[in-house]
Amino acid sequence: MKKTFYTIATALLVIIGGTACKKETATAGGGPSTGSNIPTTVGYTLSANGDISGTYNGYFLEALFSPYTTAGCVFFSTPQPLKVSTNSSPVTNCSVTSVYCNGTKLQFDPTGISYNDTTNALIFPPATWSVTGNSLMPSFTYTYTGALPVFTNTAALPATINRSQDLVISLAGVTGYDQASLSVNDYAGHSVSAFVSNTASSITIVKDSLAKLTPTTNQNYGYIDIELIKYNPQAIGGKTFLFIKLFDYEKTNITLQ
Repeated sequence: MKKTFYTIATALLVIIGGTACKKETATAGGGPSTGSNIPTTVGYTLSANGDISGTYNGYFLEALFSPYTTAGCVFFSTPQPLKVSTNSSPVTNCSVTSVYCNGTKLQFDPTGISYNDTTNALIFPPATWSVTGNSLMPSFTYTYTGALPVFTNTAALPATINRSQDLVISLAGVTGYDQASLSVNDYAGHSVSAFVSNTASSITIVKDSLAKLTPTTNQNYGYIDIELIKYNPQAIGGKTFLFIKLFDYEKTNITLQ
């Protein structure tokens, strides 16, 4: 099942998937990173649930939804915060001339006013973003060399979840992230989630939330989804952009009791 950026927040407003489009290779995608367009790292803080401080003129996402990868971005004429834990939705999207990621042209979605990879074949790291801007956004090229977050303890995830008990998942074996999310989903369309910052040793969904899941007699299964997010704000050409790395792991056929 293909995922969307809405799995980490509707705030990202970028649909991944849909009809595959022709892959285009850039010969000179994006403008030069010179003068005021040279990227400069911006400091940030995290809330207890991992939400990042600050407001941004765009989000750039590279993601590993095992076993495939994808990328996308969205721009805002008015700087917007990103609050993944509360599903906040930015407004005032705007377009640019073109966006490339690792030489692949991202396809423009006029409905979401976003730019999306449709190949699901990009290789990270690094991620080289090349933007040809306009009167609202600068042209630049920026290479994000950092590694994707890693979760090595997937085998420890439970095969059965008792909805009358708190679910506690250890974050041992998790590295390179700022924010972690855990969701449990039934196959009736219900989902419950929890979020923590990188200072937490575990993540918990309380039993009162798990009780909202409604497995049926014939379909008492669900799935667990863990997402790890790393943030990297950069000031470029008088704007501030948020570059995001996402690792997603899903364990299916979980018994819900």
